[in-house]
Amino acid sequence: MIERRRGVSDTKFSIALAVIGLGVIVVGMGFTGVLANQQSTIQSSQAQVQALEKTVSDLNSTFGAPSQSGATYTLTLVVANNQNQGFNSTLGPMPQYFVLGPNGLESSASISVPANTLVKLVIVNYDDGGTNVSPALATVSGTVGNSMLVFNGTSATATSLSVHSVPVNGTLAHTFSIPSLGVNIPVPSSSIVVAYVRFGNAGTYTWDCFSPCMPWANMSSEKGWMTGAFNVV
Repeated sequence: MIERRRGVSDTKFSIALAVIGLGVIVVGMGFTGVLANQQSTIQSSQAQVQALEKTVSDLNSTFGAPSQSGATYTLTLVVANNQNQGFNSTLGPMPQYFVLGPNGLESSASISVPANTLVKLVIVNYDDGGTNVSPALATVSGTVGNSMLVFNGTSATATSLSVHSVPVNGTLAHTFSIPSLGVNIPVPSSSIVVAYVRFGNAGTYTWDCFSPCMPWANMSSEKGWMTGAFNVV
């Protein structure tokens, strides 16, 4: 009788252990699922950051980060927002000019270049821009030869073309203009432009984009978006 009771108790104990073990497995599976979801979110965020870092690295490799080398100073600007080319949500919804610095995208509220130096100005535009742009803004001025080089398709390896103006309708997205210095650089949709400009005496000027950025036109006057200070030092 004692042996029978002991056998029943052993059976109940074994069943209890099995139930507990199954519970641990189920909880473990649920916890693993949560970890998997968290890991997926982390990887997605990392992928966005890596995409931005790769873009910055590629551009620096091709055009060079802002630096002074011999008689030429390279200044690279990027027009982007949080909907362009994997750029993360820390960027605003409106297309915005950035300076490509050694640590990535920086504010364009105040841009500085050396005086009496040939400046290689590179503008990388990820945006398609607005419409109804004045034809006067489509003409290149103030650059060496009043011309610029255009790479089609926001790719440093794409076919390039030297131009003195660009078509307005459906092509001209933005401008980089310094009216007081007679500089106007039209920026086509989704393209890279390269222009050489020699700035003279030191001074502080205003740079602007004169392409309408509807429906965000009310923000165009905010420095670091589509306007800012241009310092020749």
